[in-house]
Amino acid sequence: MILLKGPRALLSLVLICSAALAFAQIGDNADKPGAPHLPLVPADKIPPAPTIIERRVVLTAAQPQHGRRSLALLDGMIAGANGSRRPLRFAQEPAGWSTLTGNPALATRVGKLHEIVVWPGKTGLAAIAAVIRVTTEQQAHFEIGKTLFTTICAACHQFSGRGLDGVAPPLPDSEWVLGTHECTVRIALHGVSGPIKVANRMHRGDMPAHGALDDQQISSILTYVQREWGHHAPHVDPAHVGAIRASTKNHSDA
Repeated sequence: MILLKGPRALLSLVLICSAALAFAQIGDNADKPGAPHLPLVPADKIPPAPTIIERRVVLTAAQPQHGRRSLALLDGMIAGANGSRRPLRFAQEPAGWSTLTGNPALATRVGKLHEIVVWPGKTGLAAIAAVIRVTTEQQAHFEIGKTLFTTICAACHQFSGRGLDGVAPPLPDSEWVLGTHECTVRIALHGVSGPIKVANRMHRGDMPAHGALDDQQISSILTYVQREWGHHAPHVDPAHVGAIRASTKNHSDA
């Protein structure tokens, strides 16, 4: 299975939910003459993703308690959101959510969705990191990093950051990019040799070391990739890069 991230993950979620509902509909009515078919919706009539998912929640809650359709819809939502590092945000608790959480037949599936749907005031959820504001100087580092990324990194990771499948891993929502600065700085300085797993897929292209770049340049590139594509990671300080460079100067890889 290919897992999509960010906004594409929402689209994937929507499509999988729709397919799940269709299969459930077919399963319920396949042996009935004149069984109804789900109509196709023109692309320009599809509402925003959170609205669609909220409607899926309402529809699921309206199904019989042990019905196959409710299970199929929840499985579709889980499959579509699988691997996404970003929560699906609602303005308020979706209508029907309390019905789902109160249905013991759906407890396992609803539990899997619990950590990826959020709204103001929701309890029992891991804290969502606030957007970290940057200074004028840090924003300048970001712009320099964007230029350096375009010149040095985009050939493999692409301008979109999506990489080359099986060769150069994607950067948006990557557990490596959004991990500790210690890890990302070491990768930038010393490269990576051998297969690396990102977003549940193996990539086998070697990444060259970029230790020839100075601390400011490394800092700027990493600040860019950790702040681009909807990321809100902290600024990477050049002094931190210098400290890691000194402590790993005899280390040949990440």
